[in-house]
Amino acid sequence: MKFEVVTRQPEELSRQLMQQLRHGVTVLQAEGMYSETPRSLLICVVNRHQVVRFQEILARFPDTFACVSSVNETWGNFKHVA
Repeated sequence: MKFEVVTRQPEELSRQLMQQLRHGVTVLQAEGMYSETPRSLLICVVNRHQVVRFQEILARFPDTFACVSSVNETWGNFKHVA
């Protein structure tokens, strides 16, 4: 499952996701077109058994917007997140 999360707190949210779910997080700089304010877009792929835990972590960050989509396959040189 791929989460895309728009947030003003990318460092803290990413830290919690990486520590608790043991998955990497990619951050992109974004801007709200309506609000014209800078935001960060976090991308994180997790297995389906971690979706509820991901949502629990997101609940601690009320000023976030998230969407989730199914991932058919992944490829790449994955590193263990300590």
